[in-house]
Amino acid sequence: GDVYKRQTQSTWEYKDVFVYYDEDCNGKLDLNEAQKAANALGLALESNEINQISGRGGIGSSEFQEMMKEKEKKGNIGVNFGDAFPLFDQDSDGFISATELKVVLKKVGVDIALPELEIMLKSANDRDEPKINLKEFLRIM
Repeated sequence: GDVYKRQTQSTWEYKDVFVYYDEDCNGKLDLNEAQKAANALGLALESNEINQISGRGGIGSSEFQEMMKEKEKKGNIGVNFGDAFPLFDQDSDGFISATELKVVLKKVGVDIALPELEIMLKSANDRDEPKINLKEFLRIM
């Protein structure tokens, strides 16, 4: 139950972060992109990983996911969802709006209608507004 749920959740987190940081959309993270992606997950790349990524000219999605899974198995991962908040809060106003959420979801291949996202976000806060702050974001993560 919980182990499978966590593994599935981790896989989606890694995919989401990979897609978000693949700035040139070439299906690989170069060293700079990989470091940003790892940092977003609350990680720092180790020197052997940096050398591996540099030597190959980048890292693919499945390879990145395996690297992150290994870190998790070793206990070297501390996913801090607070660090992910800026990925969603693109205008840095302290809230994730339905529009911002839609943009990020679309990048990872999920297309949900804006009215549905607005309902979801309204249900996640006490203000009945179609946006959430960091505290609400952390609560639902």
